[in-house]
Amino acid sequence: MARYIPSGVAKVVFAPSVSNIAAPTQAEISAGTVLTSAGGTLIDALAEMNNWETAVDNIDVPDVQTTFDSQIPGRTKASNPTTTHYDNDAAATIRTALAEGTAGYMIIMRYGSTTGKRSEVYPCKVSTLNDTQVDNKNAPAMFTVTYAVSSKPNKVAVIAA
Repeated sequence: MARYIPSGVAKVVFAPSVSNIAAPTQAEISAGTVLTSAGGTLIDALAEMNNWETAVDNIDVPDVQTTFDSQIPGRTKASNPTTTHYDNDAAATIRTALAEGTAGYMIIMRYGSTTGKRSEVYPCKVSTLNDTQVDNKNAPAMFTVTYAVSSKPNKVAVIAA
């Protein structure tokens, strides 16, 4: 595939279980709750994702033989990931699947859920689910979910059959 925009292609699923985070299976993906609905009209679909990445705290290692402070990689952690969804006053599919305290796996498939394509798998637990505030803006109602990443994610997983 050449250059592309992920809107309409990417698929994001919150799955209850994944046996191997290096290779989520199509069955595990199908058992999850689809948070995106490419080309569809799912009312509470994903509006945006933020901070689904890891960060490192580099460690300064000064040496008395130089005035330059070099660094080494330190500990890594997740960057306080969130998802924001359109609210739905007729159903609560995504809201129910992402209830506070729910553990699962966020599977981010930037090229769709095609077998053999790269994906990212984040073991996580829902920390909070908060509605947007009531205001006088001309905007749809939304809710934001914050996650705690519970163990090291696999950012180069491959979707298995």
